[in-house]
Amino acid sequence: MKSKKFIIQIMPEDGGEVKTFFITKFRFYFFISLILLIFSLFIFSTFFYGTFFYLYNRYMNLKVENLELKENLEELYILKKNIIKIKNIERKLRKILNISTTKKIDIKSLLNGNDQDFFADLESSKLLYNKIPNILPLQGWISADFIEGKHLGIDITAKEGTPFYATADGIVVSVGYSDYFGKYIVIQHDYGFKTKYAHCDKIFVKEGEKVKKGQIIGLVGKTGVTTGSHLHYEILKDNKNISPLDFIKSTKKMKGEG
Repeated sequence: MKSKKFIIQIMPEDGGEVKTFFITKFRFYFFISLILLIFSLFIFSTFFYGTFFYLYNRYMNLKVENLELKENLEELYILKKNIIKIKNIERKLRKILNISTTKKIDIKSLLNGNDQDFFADLESSKLLYNKIPNILPLQGWISADFIEGKHLGIDITAKEGTPFYATADGIVVSVGYSDYFGKYIVIQHDYGFKTKYAHCDKIFVKEGEKVKKGQIIGLVGKTGVTTGSHLHYEILKDNKNISPLDFIKSTKKMKGEG
């Protein structure tokens, strides 16, 4: 029995010789199957290698990110160790300077019969906030705290030329210079409070001038007797010095701020 054959003829367009090819049915289907197999393998290999290179690049990117995270964790660990060291140093310095962090001021004991409207103003926290010196004049490291009879204020270390601010509304009652305090400012506030700012580099206010809480009044310096640039800050109530940090903490507790 003869196998069926396919006849393939190639006829040139210019009328040349016609070429005839005979191929068995088996070989024809085998050839077609082979072409489909090769095409399928090409598609599969293209997809496989594309996926492989994508996953490989993703892996390398994740590897780099993992290394960066590891470095960041190491930096955070070092930073944490440094913070602990700084806290230990601060604790030792406080012990050396005999600084207390637990003392509280009884505000009522500071007030006299003429100051009873203080408690009325307490109902209006904004008004009270502006009238009394319950903030620091600048942010910085407290290098020396209040010690009654020895150090009548706090020292806030800061870079020379750093601006500092009035801690409450008031009137400038004194701007001057002394051998010990260097350039200084004294501001009178309500309820018998005064604040003093010393060792200034520059002063931007003058006697008799009204100032607002948060207003820049000078720059930190190292005038007078000092080993480095810092601001000496005092709070007085009825001309008696009180601890600035303890007063600030106590007034904030009265207002429910912590």
